[in-house]
Amino acid sequence: MIDPLTIFSGITLSIIAAFCFNYSIILNKKGLLQGLPDINFDQGVKSVVKSFILFFKNRDWTIGFFLGVIGYLPYLISMNLVGIVVTQPVTSVGLVVLVYFAHKKLNEKIGYTEIASIALMIGGTILIAFAQVSDIFIEILNIALSLILFNLLLIGISICLYIVALK
Repeated sequence: MIDPLTIFSGITLSIIAAFCFNYSIILNKKGLLQGLPDINFDQGVKSVVKSFILFFKNRDWTIGFFLGVIGYLPYLISMNLVGIVVTQPVTSVGLVVLVYFAHKKLNEKIGYTEIASIALMIGGTILIAFAQVSDIFIEILNIALSLILFNLLLIGISICLYIVALK
């Protein structure tokens, strides 16, 4: 059994990560609504690169992008402290942040279905809190290396598929 301070720290870091991930989505959409261009793969790689340059020139979109990237640090530390069984459900509660700011900053409508879904999600996360958290041992370096390798592989496959699609 993990000591309560470690559990509290892990859950707190998971909540911070959830905020970073979900608020970054709000900032990305806010940037897109300011007139950023569509990414058009039909016009070639040069067009895609030009689009991304315009994306990074937009303040809201850029802050959202980096906020999402920064969120991985507390997420990885939280997984190291309390494991993915606790970290991931707590992170999913960050959708409350997404819905709240989508309503406040983007003026999106929230219906009864969304409210009921949020209530069920929070209830499920609270039930996980009653479970006993076992001692976790994860080497964060292995997770980071795996994440980097996975992303490189994904980018490589995407480039290959893009080249094949051009022919």
